[in-house]
Amino acid sequence: MQNVEHLGGVLYIRDPPQYEPIDLVVPSGHVNCCPCPDHRTNYVGVAYKSYRLRLVDANGLPFRSSGESCTVNLAGVRPSAAAGDATLAFARNGEIHRQYDKTVLGVSIRGGAVDLATCNALNANFGYPMSVRTNLIDSAAPDMKLVTDVKLPGGHVHLELTDATAPFAVWYYDRRTNTYRKLLDTTSTPVKNLSMAYWKALMKRAVDGNSNEMPIYVTSLAPGKVKLRFRYWNVVGGRFVQDEAVQAVTSVKPPLLVDYNRDGRIDAEDVQLYVGGRLAYFWMNDDTWRYDDAFDTSWVGLLGSLGLQDIRNSSNGTVDGRCDLINFLPVSVDVGAFATNWNPSAVYYQLEADSVGVQGSKIAFADVDWTRIGEAPFGTDRDIHGNYLHSAPVSALGAWTNLPPAFVSRTLTGSSTLLMEFPSPARYGGLRLKVYSKADDALLFSSAIRLYVGDVSQMVGWLNLRSVAGGSGGLPTRLTTPDWPPEAHEPGTVVFVHGYNMEEDEETPLWAQNVFKKLWWAGLDRGFVAVQWRGNEGQTLETLTPNYYGNVQNAFQTASALSNAMQAVQGPKWFIAHSLGNMLVSAAIQDYGMEYEKYFMLNAAVAMEAFDPTGGVTQESHDKMTPEAWTNYTDRVRSTHWFERFPEGDGRRLLTWKGRFANVTNIVNFYSTQEEVVNNGDGDWHPITERNYVWYNQETRKGEWPLMLHEYEGGWVFNSYYDTVTNYWVGGLPFPENCHMPPAAADLLPDAQLQQIPFFLDFHNPEMHTSPNGAIVASNYLYRAEMLAYAIPAESFAVGANPLPALNAYTNTTTGTSVPKGNFNMAEEFATGLGDLPENHATDTKKKHRDWQHSTFVQRSYKRVHLLYKVIIQHIEEAHNE
Repeated sequence: MQNVEHLGGVLYIRDPPQYEPIDLVVPSGHVNCCPCPDHRTNYVGVAYKSYRLRLVDANGLPFRSSGESCTVNLAGVRPSAAAGDATLAFARNGEIHRQYDKTVLGVSIRGGAVDLATCNALNANFGYPMSVRTNLIDSAAPDMKLVTDVKLPGGHVHLELTDATAPFAVWYYDRRTNTYRKLLDTTSTPVKNLSMAYWKALMKRAVDGNSNEMPIYVTSLAPGKVKLRFRYWNVVGGRFVQDEAVQAVTSVKPPLLVDYNRDGRIDAEDVQLYVGGRLAYFWMNDDTWRYDDAFDTSWVGLLGSLGLQDIRNSSNGTVDGRCDLINFLPVSVDVGAFATNWNPSAVYYQLEADSVGVQGSKIAFADVDWTRIGEAPFGTDRDIHGNYLHSAPVSALGAWTNLPPAFVSRTLTGSSTLLMEFPSPARYGGLRLKVYSKADDALLFSSAIRLYVGDVSQMVGWLNLRSVAGGSGGLPTRLTTPDWPPEAHEPGTVVFVHGYNMEEDEETPLWAQNVFKKLWWAGLDRGFVAVQWRGNEGQTLETLTPNYYGNVQNAFQTASALSNAMQAVQGPKWFIAHSLGNMLVSAAIQDYGMEYEKYFMLNAAVAMEAFDPTGGVTQESHDKMTPEAWTNYTDRVRSTHWFERFPEGDGRRLLTWKGRFANVTNIVNFYSTQEEVVNNGDGDWHPITERNYVWYNQETRKGEWPLMLHEYEGGWVFNSYYDTVTNYWVGGLPFPENCHMPPAAADLLPDAQLQQIPFFLDFHNPEMHTSPNGAIVASNYLYRAEMLAYAIPAESFAVGANPLPALNAYTNTTTGTSVPKGNFNMAEEFATGLGDLPENHATDTKKKHRDWQHSTFVQRSYKRVHLLYKVIIQHIEEAHNE
């Protein structure tokens, strides 16, 4: 402004007050101006002081007079109504010694919930700290107050964001429209000049009643710094008057973060999801599975089963193995910006629980790198005291808990990770980090993370199809997931189908929940639905189900219902099936056109020839899957090859496992050469009571399985029609002996005869042996399933112990792209060595725990099991991206 003289004698209102020094000189010579005794003493005193001013001595006490020369300090405390109306006069020996006509102005920036003065005293350049934030609605952004203690008529307000290193914005809340309105932003409007009248009108929209304080809210898109400049200026009597407050603001990475996007690390992408207001979903821990083995058979478990002890893992003060550690939510705690810019001896850090559900959670302070947070439950990481995490002690989070200095120091290396276990739900809870001044407990910083801790049973959808095959029990169908809603994750659903011999009311839900949790840790960002079906017909003692064949039939019987039910599940679907559950999923795809993105087979109890009719059967499998009594007989007389006796179009032509699921594609086969349940047959006889060779036993004893709840037919039983009877006489008594037709003679039997009188035990439905009735009977879907289950053996090994040749990785010759690998030998490819064995429970060193067996994928919590789920997630994301 040209030709404008600066107005001298301006004082500002500050908190704390900013004093202007005034040097008072006491005269040294004796003055006898009159006979008054007071005037014979040399002194200087206050003659007059406006109430707008504060005058203090060197000790901060109100000043009245002094007999010695000294310095006093003057500050403005009340705004002036006119220029120069704050008068201060000193008298010297009764005479006016000096007079000041001050003008008191006042603009300032004050803290809302945070003590700005203390922040600035700790580090003015760091200034006011705030967390990266753009969301103004769901959570209050960092707030300050712009104060205009100015009473002069007229004038102007200047607002400015300057020296920014990241995008910032300043907002106010308009009470009339109930919306946030932007005042400034560093991108488009970094400066704004307003008349004082307009500023006062603006404040009336933002505050209730008359006020000189404008509440503002600051947001930032990324960590960085900015200076907020707030200025008042005016021209009074041709002279320029100005007051200004500047506040440095530093935006830091949110100090509390979780792995929102489920990629196994906490990084910049999670910052952006936090900024967008994402909830952190997790589950309460009501598991009783301890150690690294999911099944607790200890005396503690026995007491719990009798109701004599609370055996939930969350009821004690320790981590109960890796199976328990997956129930701890990792939260990165980053206070590095404060530890770097503020003297550590001047501040302390505190965690506060915003809700009852979060308060009472169990916590451990871990030394885990934020970039590998998803590996935490499966490796050998430790807490800050050196304890292995899978056996570390935990403590309860109270209303507040101070961060240990050793934990704070880990933040500078990016490895300060808080592990949280929730004994109960905390839907819409919160965890807040606060930084306080040690000097006066003034609050310097506060930032919260929003938590939704639900019940895992409400995060998993349920589809109960047990009644389709005449079963009962299980959980009621509920495809919705209230505690893991669609808006919480990417579109699509992973569908898990359990296998054979699963108890419906307890075991099946626990397995499904465990699979969900392991997928979650591997990066699941989709919905999840578990399917219950009658795979335990004939089960006794909740552990033994001898009638395997009947449950094969149940799988086929349920296929149509599964396909129909999946139409109600919106979006893309990925299927994971275990053991005999693969029979159900494959039938639903092959026979009823069930739609899916990709299909993951785990330890599939299905013959290889069902998927690969040409390469599925090898000479080795043919020979090993043939009982000794049949080894010299030609294939054409076996029940496995009876279908070849009929022409195409005849329903009996379908009575074979070869190509039964040939149209099922987009498969990823997870098999194990360490299988015990569906391991390859060796041609020997094995007891039926052993878990070893279960699938091999039932295939090589079809037609004569002693525990079969079904009329014997087909299989490996010779038809007595072709036998000759020879009587052997012993002691005058006849002992008849059936002698089977020799192999050479059997080979000469014509097809027409074998159609009507099979060489194996004939079917109990006589119409199967006549035409055209046999063709019609065999065309019945459920009867065909029954015959395949009970009467038609496989000549190939099980998929669960072998690779399917057609699924090997290859290069697409058209596009040149590599097709993802389709076979994974879990025993080799997910073996991380013996160093991956657990270290916290003696029983876990047994050899069976080292092998990748039939149910390792759900019963164990090792790194190698985690690798399996990681591969599944990678395939899900690849299939979805394609």
